Amino acid sequence: MIRRVPPTLAVSILVTALVFTGVVAASPLYLVNAPFDPPDTTSIYEVDPTTGAMTLRAEIGTEFTPVLALAAADGHVLFASGTDNAGTRCAGLPDSCLLLRIVLDETSTTPESVEIVGPFRDGQQSVAGIVGMTFRSDGVLYATSQVDSGLFTIDPLTAAVTRIGTVSTEIHGGDITFDALDRLSLWTNADYSGLYRLDPANAAATLVHQEFGANQAGLAALGHGSVLYGASPFTDRLQQMDPETGPTGFSVELQLDGARFDLKRGDLDSPDCGGDADCDDASVCTVDHCTPGGCRHDPSSVDATCDGVDDDCDGSFDEDFSGVPTTCGFGTCASTGVTSCVNGQVVDSCAPATVTAPEVQETLYVGKTGAATTLSVPGDTQGVTLRAYRGFRAAGRPWSYNQTCLAQGVTGNAEDALVPLRGTVFYYLVSREGCSESILGRNSAGAAIPNGDPCPSVGADADGDGVPEAIDNCPGVGNANQSDADGDGFGDACES
Repeated sequence: MIRRVPPTLAVSILVTALVFTGVVAASPLYLVNAPFDPPDTTSIYEVDPTTGAMTLRAEIGTEFTPVLALAAADGHVLFASGTDNAGTRCAGLPDSCLLLRIVLDETSTTPESVEIVGPFRDGQQSVAGIVGMTFRSDGVLYATSQVDSGLFTIDPLTAAVTRIGTVSTEIHGGDITFDALDRLSLWTNADYSGLYRLDPANAAATLVHQEFGANQAGLAALGHGSVLYGASPFTDRLQQMDPETGPTGFSVELQLDGARFDLKRGDLDSPDCGGDADCDDASVCTVDHCTPGGCRHDPSSVDATCDGVDDDCDGSFDEDFSGVPTTCGFGTCASTGVTSCVNGQVVDSCAPATVTAPEVQETLYVGKTGAATTLSVPGDTQGVTLRAYRGFRAAGRPWSYNQTCLAQGVTGNAEDALVPLRGTVFYYLVSREGCSESILGRNSAGAAIPNGDPCPSVGADADGDGVPEAIDNCPGVGNANQSDADGDGFGDACES
């Protein structure tokens, strides 16, 4: 059967549906529920305003139940008004007299922390019955009390309150919220229940919509935008409102795990932003922060990163980069420097010292210890480690300096386990280590002996045949089998 809807009703449904479904919930909507009956566990939920589906975000337990007011600084940090059930902090006014700072855990329903900031105090006087809290765009925390219908500001660091005035309508339960136009809306559940506009300067109330017998446990402008939501413990529904006219006629049932949720009492609130990432303006000239008053884009005051980017947009690049002292080299080669920023790259001015070590002029002694050859310079008084080199000369071959590294870091003796081939002899040279190695000595003409393969050497087996050059019968040519058919001491590979 087709049911016809009157044209005026159809238009009304269409308009309200568009208002409701057009809301983009960029900021979370939080609901705190504090039951009347045991176990009296206070819980915080995140509510989807389009479906009413609830997700448990934090279990607060029973210590501060009932919690009657909630204000979201961002998507992670919430402030709430808790009860002094222990009776030790609020001087006989226990209900909703403590400011709590709650830090949510993204991976657990156990909060990262629940901190008692302190009891609400106006000077020396305790303030209780805080049922409404919200942050303004300037980051100031506002609150209302149902004890004396007062409107206050609260210091979130100390819980100190400053009274603005007495609201000109009775406050019972309900909540307050600032919207995108900095309008302060109030819902009260008193005899004249309904939606009011409050003057944040003097607490004067102007009626927006009166709804006798209605009850809302919270009022929040989603993301401090222009759409308000209230949560009714009578109907267990989330109700949408317009700050100028009141309820839009659209509501959704609160549901937890697919079942209707039994809302008792508590509060609603929604932060202006969830975190710093929500405030990214894609400008390198600003540092973006999510604050209780919304996104703040502070001018970048320094350009300390060496990246070739004008981070503070002052026309200069990396001008605030601060160099740090550096060291390099070891021992007598040690040196110091400092880093600097050059064309967007960090440059280190440190370079090891390059002083050449003095040459070894003392006598090199060559002896035998068993089958090994022993090298020492007993007359050395420099106290600097030495390097030892071994070269070889083969009979019938042209002379050339072909020494390679035998040992380095020598402080006493160096040993050579190799034995020269028939027809060859070994010769040995030493140098001093230092920032720059000394020469190996001088030839008969007084010229420095060339060091073509300084330590640490890879030239001990230059041809890669597995036989050190000093005992290779064909050095420079790979001949692993060392074949020497005529037995003259020269490998066949060098006689072919």
